[in-house]
Amino acid sequence: MRISILSDCRVPTRGVGGHGLGRVAWDVAKELARRGHEITLHAGYGSTAPAGVYTLCLSYDEDDRARKLAKADAPQRDVYLDFSHHHHLSILQPQWAVVNYISDSEVNYQPPNAVVCTLADQREFPCSQRIPLGIDVESIPLHRAPREDYLAFCAKMIAHKGLDLALELDARGTIPIQFAGEMMFGMALDLPHYQGELVGTSLYQFMAQARGVLQLARIGTGGGRIQLEAAACGTPTLVLDWNGTQEHVAHCVSGFVCSGLDDLLDSARDLPLLDPKIMRTWVEATHSLRVMVDALEPLLIAAADGVRW
Repeated sequence: MRISILSDCRVPTRGVGGHGLGRVAWDVAKELARRGHEITLHAGYGSTAPAGVYTLCLSYDEDDRARKLAKADAPQRDVYLDFSHHHHLSILQPQWAVVNYISDSEVNYQPPNAVVCTLADQREFPCSQRIPLGIDVESIPLHRAPREDYLAFCAKMIAHKGLDLALELDARGTIPIQFAGEMMFGMALDLPHYQGELVGTSLYQFMAQARGVLQLARIGTGGGRIQLEAAACGTPTLVLDWNGTQEHVAHCVSGFVCSGLDDLLDSARDLPLLDPKIMRTWVEATHSLRVMVDALEPLLIAAADGVRW
């Protein structure tokens, strides 16, 4: 089957590094190509592609890209898998076979053929199909060495990722927080123990050496890679129970789902009790890339055959 995957245009899409939305698109492109599909990855300038995948950049702006794709008299692929922020291709060409994977909170309508990865997202998009978010577990090493006494905050340095909450936790002095991620919008914050933006092996090592990972994001749409990657490393996650991000943590298995900051600090004491091997087994069984694409591939085939939901 000929599939076009629409990734983020704003930043490069890469298998190592880059932003979470693009990394999901990259991984899915790799797995679909491995299964024999002909894949074109529409992504921003500077993007890379998995082996056997053709990369095309039509614009820095995803809405402009959608307009360019929609100018064709007929769809150029059997089905389009749209990971973009706004999902405008389905507005411009409502009859085309487009599966809209919603992994961002910027879409302002109910796209047809929507796919989401959490129950919280499904409440926002009630006509959607839900499939698990998946990661390439085999590419992430399981950490076995002793851990240091810090919690790792891995995210963009921005409010909706919970930066203020992480700083509040650090100020309490119970356990140090170390920060890693992109400084947004030219900010020059004086963060304690700031590691800069880490990718690939350096990110996995940062998470793996920590007592646990913090997930404090206020926006839950599509979010979950950090929790799953941490579990693959054998590192548990502390997550708040308010927006769907907790659905990527198995309570008392891959971390603890907490009701507030006081509960989170109490739970941090119990993180060493969780078994790294059991965490990795859980993420392999429930959130591997294979599991995700096993569920996604039939929806792509159905959409190409004219099914709508």
